[in-house]
Amino acid sequence: MKSSRSYPRSHSRHRPALEVLEDRMMPAVLVNPTTLTYQDVDGDTVTVTVTRGTLDQTNFTFDGAFADSGPQQLRLVDLRGAEFQGSDLSITAVRSATNGGDGFVNVGRIDGSGVDLGAVVVDGDLGAIDAGDATTATPGLASLTVQSLGRLGISTGAADLQSDIVGKLGVLLVKSDLLGTVRVTGGQDGKIGSVKVGGSLLGGALTSSGSIQAEGNTGAVIVKGSVIGGDGDFSGRIASEGKIGGTVNGLPLGVRIGGSLLGGAGTSSGVVFAHGTLGPVTIGHNLQGGAGTAPA
Repeated sequence: MKSSRSYPRSHSRHRPALEVLEDRMMPAVLVNPTTLTYQDVDGDTVTVTVTRGTLDQTNFTFDGAFADSGPQQLRLVDLRGAEFQGSDLSITAVRSATNGGDGFVNVGRIDGSGVDLGAVVVDGDLGAIDAGDATTATPGLASLTVQSLGRLGISTGAADLQSDIVGKLGVLLVKSDLLGTVRVTGGQDGKIGSVKVGGSLLGGALTSSGSIQAEGNTGAVIVKGSVIGGDGDFSGRIASEGKIGGTVNGLPLGVRIGGSLLGGAGTSSGVVFAHGTLGPVTIGHNLQGGAGTAPA
């Protein structure tokens, strides 16, 4: 027969585990002279790296103080200094197991005015970038790779969505949509080597929104989505004062649009234009004018 004796309950108290807060409250940290880490607004761990020059707190503007703990919006990366001449810049995001995130980081503006920059990569949306010194014969920006350009408007800290490059822009790669303005100046030296947009050029209410402009020649341009003019004049536009064209897989190509080319209400919106030779143009769907007129 089993005993009916009851055993007393333990009187030891439950000791809750201590919550690790270091990652959750992580401030911006200069890991070394060329590397910064911080936590972005939705939790990702972000790493900013340059290959030339020395970083300090004055190179960064957040929505709070540099040393503030917790999530931060990176509004500005300031590389206006001779020590950053020719530097690559990467801003990458990794989802945090503690804080979450989406694997993307959104940046307001990169200011390299007066400095030639190398390869610039942003793992997310970039509002705008300025680069290039007064010697236009040297490339102002070797390449720009972003997830999107101007997609979040000025909410991330850029005063406007116009990117100005002085001297050649080697490669422009936008993995999704382009809503800002990319303007490459420097006369004949203001060239663009090649352009690939994985989404669409989307014109809006602002002049030249959703546009790519070069004073010199432009290589082959591929837009997988559509080029759409908006209410703003010269919006939704691919334009070159030189020629547009290059080769892709050994074949000549000027502009390839996977979707449609659509005019908008703005003057000269929804346009592909070259003052010089325009290579072969293919449009996957519709070519449609809008309410806007061409300039006199």
